[in-house]
Amino acid sequence: MITRGVLKNVLRGSVRLNSVQIRSISQVKKNIVFTHNNNDNSNVNKLLLTLQRQYSIKSESENKGKIQVEENETLDNDNDNEEGDEYYVDVSNLETRWNSLTYESQQDIISYLNVKQEFGWNYLNKEEKKAIYFIAYGNWGPRDSSIMSGAEFAFKLMTSMLLFSVLGFSMLNYAIDIEKKEQIEKDSK
Repeated sequence: MITRGVLKNVLRGSVRLNSVQIRSISQVKKNIVFTHNNNDNSNVNKLLLTLQRQYSIKSESENKGKIQVEENETLDNDNDNEEGDEYYVDVSNLETRWNSLTYESQQDIISYLNVKQEFGWNYLNKEEKKAIYFIAYGNWGPRDSSIMSGAEFAFKLMTSMLLFSVLGFSMLNYAIDIEKKEQIEKDSK
């Protein structure tokens, strides 16, 4: 079962839904209005594939077209979205706000940007591109050096020492080999 909130999170930013009750894939197709006024069927199919992949929604042939929305609620009756308004996730200045966001908010932003990327880079604005770059390559999670534990530091130190020892040993052997080569050349003359 897919909850109403999950469906909203996936669809916001990429599409706008009319306030209808979503029951089947075909109804989703009928009620999607793209924010960029692009009525291309390939975008609808991309969205449906994204929904099926990320949230394990079965296709119409597998479950007779039913997408269950929790308690049969309509998607837009929370007063948090007027009919006709577009959903939007604030990704501006994400680098400075990222560490103060809750885990759920971070995952919401990541999911939002993953869905936006399914429709191509020409549909992304500059702030969304910056946010995608920060999430992919920024200093957070495993790349955040401020949260390195003692064991990680010891592992990095030991690995660095081992690599520099091997480098020093190979340079020493190379220098000895050059001296011996010169000595053999002198002796052969």
